[in-house]
Amino acid sequence: EANLSLQDSLYQLRSEAKEAFDEAKALEARWKEVEREQKELYQRFAPQFLLLRLRHAATDQDNASEALALSFVQSSATSSDPTDVDEFVKQFRELRKVYHKRVMWGDKWASGQVIWHDD
Repeated sequence: EANLSLQDSLYQLRSEAKEAFDEAKALEARWKEVEREQKELYQRFAPQFLLLRLRHAATDQDNASEALALSFVQSSATSSDPTDVDEFVKQFRELRKVYHKRVMWGDKWASGQVIWHDD
């Protein structure tokens, strides 16, 4: 009879324990998902990934300056306006300056002259 009187409270406790366990499992699954998302985000800022992006940016910059030069050469066949030449030189020099800065930083980085602090 004493056991029967405790039956309802035991069922209640069992139900509460099951709910707490289910909630803990759901939170654990969410935790793993958040950790995976965090790892993906942090990867974007890993030194090797940033160096790769810098090298791609340098290549893109080189391609842009070469495209500008090709466009100028093709258009200069039909026009010889000195202001076109001045404008081309200004744009081309700026593109090449950025390109060479990126290459220089990439070379320094690859040779270990760029130091990362994780603070």
